[in-house]
Amino acid sequence: MKKFICILLVALFIFSGYQAKKGDTSNESPDNSTKFTPPEGAVIIALLDTGISTVAIDKSVILEGYNYVENSFDTEDNLNHGTAAASVIVGSAPAKIQGLAPNAYLVPLVVRTKNQSGEEEGINPQILSQVIIDSVDKYKADIINISLGIKKDLPEIKNAIDYAEEKGVLVVSAVGNDGNDTDFYYPAAYERVISVGSHDKDGKVSSFSQKNGTVDIMAPGEDIWLASKKGKTYGTRGTSFAAAYISAVAANIMNKNPNLSPKEIRDIIYKSATDIGDEGFDKESGWGVINLESCLNF
Repeated sequence: MKKFICILLVALFIFSGYQAKKGDTSNESPDNSTKFTPPEGAVIIALLDTGISTVAIDKSVILEGYNYVENSFDTEDNLNHGTAAASVIVGSAPAKIQGLAPNAYLVPLVVRTKNQSGEEEGINPQILSQVIIDSVDKYKADIINISLGIKKDLPEIKNAIDYAEEKGVLVVSAVGNDGNDTDFYYPAAYERVISVGSHDKDGKVSSFSQKNGTVDIMAPGEDIWLASKKGKTYGTRGTSFAAAYISAVAANIMNKNPNLSPKEIRDIIYKSATDIGDEGFDKESGWGVINLESCLNF
């Protein structure tokens, strides 16, 4: 069973001097990174994913990030996943996708990619924990979106999540797509993370969404249209994109009241949700379906 409404997010373990791979991270950034300072008060979302395609997503909302897998500044997406999540948040003009938080700024931090053989590389827990810390300290994120996870409860990841909480940074993560009540994905399973499941167009829990008591809130994760890395519109599904939806909602809440703590934002999201299961919190739908209007007027 996971958390109650008044708890969530984090205490830390700092890895000093760790790098994803040996090498100098002070290289000049390529054309796909944008070096500029966002406006004061702008909400910054660190997107821990596969990168962001600048073909699909406007470069003016993409801040300089880093590719922790290849140890480079090349954060172009070669898997679609990160770009699709980004389009939920800020939208995509080429794909004609309207984002929920178009005024947010994104930091692409690559933790998944394809290798030279064209195969997708797995998630390195040490890299993931370090990127969470860097999102806080180096990239000054207000929100960390983690539309992925691992099936191991590791202290380095939990400590990184705790660190983000202590520093006032909200963490949002996808609950997983196995559709069962046995597998737990981390960091979504931690109490101080907003763990997001998927619902369909009718507001019912998606068949693939985890139902193990770790989900806190439901958001649209199927029957949705997103942007591909080539700027095309395509249909897909997954709790990954439901998590991006919640990050966008949180960005709007922060824009309205920038002084809220992560816990206060979580409370607003949970308390304003539309209950769809057993009264109150339940293992399949958490606190219920996100209610955007109620969140912004809470």
